[in-house]
Amino acid sequence: MKPELVRLKKEDFKEVVNLLNFVFTVQNGAKTDFENLFPRIFIESEETMGWHVGAKIDGKLCGIAASYPLTYRVGGVDLKVSAGGNVAVDSNFRGQGVMQSILNEIDKQDRDNGFDISYLHGDRFRYRNFGYERCGIECSFTILRQMIGKDLPKRKIRFLDLRSQNEALVKDVYKLYNQQSVLIFRDYDSFMLSLTAKGMVPFAVLTEEEKLVGYFCIGMNNFSISEIFIKDTTMFKEIIKNFMQQFNTGRVTLSLPYYDPLTEQAFLYSDRCSIIQPANFKIYNFKRVVESFMKEKMLHETLPDGCITLDSEIFGKWSIKKIGEKVQVEEYSGQAEYVLPEFTVYHFLFGSLTFKEYLKGDKADVVKAWFPLPLYCPYLT
Repeated sequence: MKPELVRLKKEDFKEVVNLLNFVFTVQNGAKTDFENLFPRIFIESEETMGWHVGAKIDGKLCGIAASYPLTYRVGGVDLKVSAGGNVAVDSNFRGQGVMQSILNEIDKQDRDNGFDISYLHGDRFRYRNFGYERCGIECSFTILRQMIGKDLPKRKIRFLDLRSQNEALVKDVYKLYNQQSVLIFRDYDSFMLSLTAKGMVPFAVLTEEEKLVGYFCIGMNNFSISEIFIKDTTMFKEIIKNFMQQFNTGRVTLSLPYYDPLTEQAFLYSDRCSIIQPANFKIYNFKRVVESFMKEKMLHETLPDGCITLDSEIFGKWSIKKIGEKVQVEEYSGQAEYVLPEFTVYHFLFGSLTFKEYLKGDKADVVKAWFPLPLYCPYLT
């Protein structure tokens, strides 16, 4: 029987949670509790359940996936982002095309709703079939006590667990969050729910003089930082050293976007640094996405003026032009300089490994300077 595809409603909440908990508990080999893992997303409401597409047979939910809407400011442009997630099918209905039907429906609705870009995590080979490709740039750091120094910090830094603090401090941290030039728009009412997702502990960072200088979220079981903002990046070493001392750990890990002001500081004091592709991406609005990430890169690097033309099997023909402070991405009808079959367009523009064949000819210096653009997936929660 062909499943019925529906946008889920408030009354589906318990069935959604039960299906996801069951599927991911079996898959991960450990108990999974989606309500506690993602408190902002899994609320029994029409809005949050409406982000999910379900497949039902005889009224019973047999498969599910979600498209979470985010507004992502990057390069001074507000991108409409679809964050995919919670892809699950009841084991009794696998191999019957259930997930294919759901993801195709989400793709149709994302296009109809005017999303600029979609991303999700998971296996590259699986989601390539739905038009996604793994790419982008994320910097992953491992910081050891030996690298940052075992001597005592020069001054004391305080870390206040925001879960137990008064509302005034939470509001101050929320204001600090909104000072970032690259961010996901979060409303205040869901801010703490976002910071505490996946069991993370949010800390406000204060000086001895009680001045708020930053915040971060960390998993206390493995000391992995999922989100961090420090107003004065030169305080990074001092803050991390204080944290390691006060919480008796010799190791902290964190991942940052390529353009984050903290990446250079984190690199200076990391024992290991790796560049990884953060997610599988699918671009709907080629012009807006390329322009926004190119503008963002221009804020951090001096890029030469120039123009290139490309012919992509996926996106068609485009010209990309940068003159002074202006970036223009426009449709193109002539003979293109770069012909990009299949998914190579994602790697040409956003790949951490550039194909050497594209670094030849009189535009090689421009291509090498402009790309890769710092595509990154923002915080889902």
